[in-house]
Amino acid sequence: NDEKLKFEKLKETWSKHEKDVENHIRLICKNNVISYVEQNDFPYAGKKPDNTIEILEQFIIFDAKSPANEDLNNSPKYIKLQTENLKKYAKHENVKNDLYLVIPSNTTHVIKEFIYNIGDYNVYVITKDSLEPIILSLKKIEEYEFADKLSPEERDNVCRIIGKFAHTTKRKIQ
Repeated sequence: NDEKLKFEKLKETWSKHEKDVENHIRLICKNNVISYVEQNDFPYAGKKPDNTIEILEQFIIFDAKSPANEDLNNSPKYIKLQTENLKKYAKHENVKNDLYLVIPSNTTHVIKEFIYNIGDYNVYVITKDSLEPIILSLKKIEEYEFADKLSPEERDNVCRIIGKFAHTTKRKIQ
């Protein structure tokens, strides 16, 4: 019975993280006039991403992930698996090929890789506190006059740099 209770508590913690991330992204979008895409409005069939925003007619996905058990040693394997699961979204043409997994801050010490390059798409493992700088940086690209003249590949390169910048900043803060 203790096991069941422990599992329920973990599920509750994970659910709280998921809701917390969603509320935070919604607030950032509201404060910065960015389109938050409701799950039902995500235009593709199948499982919907936790959180999607739309910038420059591209969907950017932020999936909240929390290791489902308290053995944090499983976290790197779990995260790797989740990065591969994002392929179902990345394959769509107007889904940005930089996707984000948002993990709880208290699990970062067990994560060894924060950037996964998986062929056609990249996955950045981030925490809730880096959401705002990342989203605002992505929004900033929209403001540049030349952004509409950049090809999607050139835009992706700029975004990749931002993703790496956000990661390095986080490292410096730690």
